[in-house]
Amino acid sequence: MNHFPAEWSPQAGVLLTWPHAASDWASHLTEIESIYEILAKSISEREQLIVLAYDLDHMQYISKKLAHCATEHLTLLPCATNDTWIRDYGPICLKSENAWLALNPCFNAWGEKYAYHLDQAVNRTLAWEFNLKLRSIDLILEGGNLETNGLGDLFMCRGALRLPHETQESLESHATIREIQSELGIDTCWILQSESLLGDDTDGHIDNLVRMTPESNQLLYSACDDQKNPNFARLKDLQRELANIHADTGKFRDRIPLPIPRQLLTVDNTPLPANYCNYLVMNGAVLVPTFADANDAVACERIAHCFPDREIISIDSRALIRQGGAVHCATMQLPDGIL
Repeated sequence: MNHFPAEWSPQAGVLLTWPHAASDWASHLTEIESIYEILAKSISEREQLIVLAYDLDHMQYISKKLAHCATEHLTLLPCATNDTWIRDYGPICLKSENAWLALNPCFNAWGEKYAYHLDQAVNRTLAWEFNLKLRSIDLILEGGNLETNGLGDLFMCRGALRLPHETQESLESHATIREIQSELGIDTCWILQSESLLGDDTDGHIDNLVRMTPESNQLLYSACDDQKNPNFARLKDLQRELANIHADTGKFRDRIPLPIPRQLLTVDNTPLPANYCNYLVMNGAVLVPTFADANDAVACERIAHCFPDREIISIDSRALIRQGGAVHCATMQLPDGIL
């Protein structure tokens, strides 16, 4: 049986896809690269960092940008991509008996919203380069919609489930859900019905709404008490849904709210899904997205409470959120032992 480790389990490294001129970052490269440099430094100080470059010229360019990083912890790899959000097309790493397995699900750019032919091939390149045992499956599984505590529990959002066809069955008995549980070694799959944050073009990823912690009865979740915020009603629905799970099962007694920042907008006034759940847990640290907002400090304090043995590092994510993601979306951890 496969085991899907929690993000806070010991890690071998983190994957990062560097922004490039052929991606949607083309008009904001200078600004977004400064954020990626901070991410790269924070990660490479603590574990192996694997950076995907668009091609060899891009790799040489990145090498100069990251000259300040610990070279013994830095690997640059030419691997063309369409997009930078490797959380959703990177490998899902599982422990299978006594060996590690890199699961390679299908990826279709969140319901074929964007080009994805290059992103689909990334895991095969990684498997070849690092001698990973790769297993391709027909399921569409986006890493941003998978949240586990390593104890057999999995949270997902209904909106971002790419089911092959609609069904009259309950989701819990749907063959695809059973297959997900079997592939990931999951006992209980909690499928949230609450709506996504406005502007989340993934149709609602769990890593924007709910995160588990090393305390098995604890959750962090996006919350809002400002009735003028357009996300107020949907986040109250989320709060009630989590309370109902506890009432029905007795699980997740300790539910800690992370008040979202003020509503951020694009230049054409489209809402952006800024939140604090989109953090990355890594060896010795948690990288928390911040937005120059009064709630930044509140979020960092509450996340620190849940990860008392790790340094809290705030990452200004106002540039990242322009494309709808933040720190967790931009990274994918690799568990210790897989490299």
